[in-house]
Amino acid sequence: MAKSEFSLTSTKYKTFPFNTNGAELIKSSIDKGQNWPVVYILSGDKEAYIGETNNAYKRMSQHLENKKRSIMKDILLLLNDSFNKSATLDIENKLIQFMHADGKFQLQNENSGQSVQHNYYQRGLYEQCFQDIWDELRRKNLASKTLYEIRNSEIFKYSPYKDLTEEQLSCVESLLKMTGLALESGLDKKLVIQGGAGTGKTVLAIYFIKCLVDILNQKSNFEDLDKVLPEDSPILQSSKLFKIINGRKDLKIAFVVPTPSFRETVKKIFKVTKGLKPSMVIGPNDIAKKDYDIVIVDEAHRLQRRQDLVNYGAYDAVCDSLGLPHNSTQLDWISKKKRPITVIFYDPKQRVKTTDMLDDSFKSFLNEAEVITLGTQLRIQGGNEYIEFINSLLNNKHVTYESDKYDLFVFDDYGEMEHAIKVQNKKHEGLCRIVAGISYPYSTKMRDKVAKKKLDIDVDGDGKYLRMWNLGFNDPTFITDEEHKDEIGCVYTCQGYDLNYAGVILGPDIFYNKSTKQIDIHIEKCTDRKAKVKGNDEETKKNILHQYLVLLTRGIYGTYIYAVDKDLRNFLRECIKTKKKNLN
Repeated sequence: MAKSEFSLTSTKYKTFPFNTNGAELIKSSIDKGQNWPVVYILSGDKEAYIGETNNAYKRMSQHLENKKRSIMKDILLLLNDSFNKSATLDIENKLIQFMHADGKFQLQNENSGQSVQHNYYQRGLYEQCFQDIWDELRRKNLASKTLYEIRNSEIFKYSPYKDLTEEQLSCVESLLKMTGLALESGLDKKLVIQGGAGTGKTVLAIYFIKCLVDILNQKSNFEDLDKVLPEDSPILQSSKLFKIINGRKDLKIAFVVPTPSFRETVKKIFKVTKGLKPSMVIGPNDIAKKDYDIVIVDEAHRLQRRQDLVNYGAYDAVCDSLGLPHNSTQLDWISKKKRPITVIFYDPKQRVKTTDMLDDSFKSFLNEAEVITLGTQLRIQGGNEYIEFINSLLNNKHVTYESDKYDLFVFDDYGEMEHAIKVQNKKHEGLCRIVAGISYPYSTKMRDKVAKKKLDIDVDGDGKYLRMWNLGFNDPTFITDEEHKDEIGCVYTCQGYDLNYAGVILGPDIFYNKSTKQIDIHIEKCTDRKAKVKGNDEETKKNILHQYLVLLTRGIYGTYIYAVDKDLRNFLRECIKTKKKNLN
């Protein structure tokens, strides 16, 4: 018997008024108004709600009874003979993610239409179906940006409407359970979530905060949470737990983001997400200004200690206000006040400068906390295999990498790498940047003198490639704004961010020692004073290697490498067996 080929029928779009007459029209005028899977969008002037159902008439009747939906004006049904339950769940989920990041409407949805991404029959064909649907929504003025623009946006990458992995979902359940138990018992609970670069720590943190706020804001029913959590979830089945959380309307939540540039990015996300407020996002110094019930700390490895600071006075003032000695750390600040829940997201391998807290400073908190480890790589298409390779490489374990999953290549000439990144930047419509280790001269006075000449960096030291260093080490626009595409960035402008492609310059401070047959560091060639630990060369080398680890784990689709040291280039070519892909 010949194998039958599956083909999608075209999607049809029907608009109805969001009122009782509209619901009756759905029942009487279309053949898929009942007992057929459909996707729908409710829209008002500024807000929208996205859903899927097997009975559009019944579902609209339910929405009409919900006071929160009363501001809606129109119903748009997406009808397709080829829709099935898996497809409508997937399309609903994509619409929630993309419409949230598009920003034309503020969504009334809870975290997600579908908590975990599932594969299903002919999913690839439905991907094209979604592209067609999105084009139609733009024509109908229900969306404004292209899918490419949205995928490259900060809001999309860190949206609380993201799919979760089973691992992340389990972590959310632990967080919710711990919150309920802490509020019920009156005991202080601490949780540490450890995970390497690209394991989705920030997305999980924002997701949890949104989920918590959704529970707090519900008055009686939790109509969307059966989609946020799986049906067999013990948390979902615990109505007692929800009632405990829901009963604390006065809960004060703080999301501590240590890095100033990334803090501004997170505030933008909170501003456009219903239920979240930019004021929830604070810096470590703000923790002393107010009492909070739930504190979540992102990138806790970037919390500071009292060393090599710009403003010792401001640091000491916080210590004084909390009744702590001046040698206290910012984690001490966070731990000083008792509260039901304190959660820190932590990766010791991303500590990159002397102001960052040392690993020993976390021991006390770790001993008192429950610890959960995230191991699944979500950012990089090369997955855990690539992350393990980079970790092993920088730890001088002789390993090789050969995979068609990830575009990894070592260039002999900087100019060739720069050209390749520019090609990828055009192809991916942005988010392809070149970043370098901090091994080139830099100072504010120097910047003032050379700003007009655009030549901060002499890549090879021979005058052939003179380039501009990023204008601000804490400037988030380096990643997102195309006006910076010809500049070279550093660890401080890309840590915490995703790039489509990363071009990484391994600067003069890192080399291959032929006598020891190991990758080594020229400490004297590192120009980042914040990475140098006085009297401790090993800690300094560790900080510099951590910086390169961050740079080499930014690229989603690929990483291009140029090493200034020729011996290091040759060594890397022996380790990296992947071939350069066609850039045309």
